[in-house]
Amino acid sequence: MGNTIIIEHSINGEKLYSLYAHLSLIKTNLKEGDIINKGEIIGQVGNSGYGCENYWRIGKDGCNETGKRDTHLHFELKKAPVLENPEGGDACQTPIGDWRFCYGYTPDYPQDYGYYDPTAFLFTKLFQN
Repeated sequence: MGNTIIIEHSINGEKLYSLYAHLSLIKTNLKEGDIINKGEIIGQVGNSGYGCENYWRIGKDGCNETGKRDTHLHFELKKAPVLENPEGGDACQTPIGDWRFCYGYTPDYPQDYGYYDPTAFLFTKLFQN
């Protein structure tokens, strides 16, 4: 996930967590426990992580490609402040057949693993005033 920020939210008494990953940088004075205000800049979109010396490029093998960098934001809404699947358990199978926690994806419906659908969630009555 590279440079990652997880923010705790309390909405109508319900706690949930937003995750922002692959950031190129995190606001320098941001620290655990800080209050984040609406509209505050917390970091910069990037391509950190992937195990490739803090960058990733578009192509068949991102670590060895020379093309355009894969700059993007990985965003999740979840039920727990963790990098992996919030419900825990070894839900994802690796290419060699081992089972492990899921990071950034699930084998099927993400809501079964403790994630919220960001699009559906952001447009529910929770955010309508």
